[in-house]
Amino acid sequence: MKKIIVLILICGLAIGLSAQMHVFAGLNSDMAKAGAGTTNGKLGFQAGGGYIMNMGTLMIEPGVKFTTRGWEYLDAYYADIFGKIGYNIPGDFHGVLYGGLSVGFCFADDDTWSYSYYSQGKADINPLYMGIQFGARYIFSEKYTVTGEYDWGLTEMYDKGYWKGLSNYTISFSLGYLF
Repeated sequence: MKKIIVLILICGLAIGLSAQMHVFAGLNSDMAKAGAGTTNGKLGFQAGGGYIMNMGTLMIEPGVKFTTRGWEYLDAYYADIFGKIGYNIPGDFHGVLYGGLSVGFCFADDDTWSYSYYSQGKADINPLYMGIQFGARYIFSEKYTVTGEYDWGLTEMYDKGYWKGLSNYTISFSLGYLF
């Protein structure tokens, strides 16, 4: 019941604050780090949408996105729920600096990496991903957006095995459209 009430409040806030629907798609580069070691990065894809609620110099954007995360030995596919709070740069620049949280749920993974030299059997991928996002967005022609974002992973990608301790880091660039 509490979740339904929160959802109704968010939707009411979005309608009351003249929210804009934001859809986007782009490329991301993922890396994983454990201790002092870093894996080779891999290009991936992301697409999603959210509601941008502008309140003067403050911006709030809840939303969802589908993204790939991985590196040289793994491709994993996630559905992320995110929340961003940003600062609208005043004047004619039309830029936004923001930060927020991302919670992702793994819905598929590629286990071909389990045959590599480093594997000790198939390690269990952690189905939950949590990260902190930092980014900047530029809005041009009042409808189109260009966004650059860094997502710093807080959770380990694997629960056990050789790969335990790996955290994921993502740099992404996307193009979007405002409705």
